[in-house]
Amino acid sequence: MAKPITRQQFKDFCLRRLGHGPFLNVEVSEEQIDDIVDLAIDKFHQWHHSGQDRSYYRHQIDQTDITNGYITIPENIIGVVRLFEFNTFIGSSVDLLQSQFQFILGTLPIFGSGTYSIVPYYVAM
Repeated sequence: MAKPITRQQFKDFCLRRLGHGPFLNVEVSEEQIDDIVDLAIDKFHQWHHSGQDRSYYRHQIDQTDITNGYITIPENIIGVVRLFEFNTFIGSSVDLLQSQFQFILGTLPIFGSGTYSIVPYYVAM
């Protein structure tokens, strides 16, 4: 069977998985089905990122992003959980107690000639 796309297809799929068919009748009300489908969707939205690798994507805001009012992300990114603003690092003075600076220091250690690695963070996770 193809993956359910609509809510009704998902309801029918769930009933079939419970055994509903020509020989067995699963007796549940439409209200009960709607409740459990809502619960399943809520649970999916809450936990579906747990099966993915979290990583950081760096993007320089340009005039196109400002004009559009949004940032276009690559297709391989499933979702964005949080945004970090690093524009305070431009210039000569950096506040060493600033949370963003401490975050960078802790998760993106410098190796060699100005290159950054996310490997320690990934291994720690």
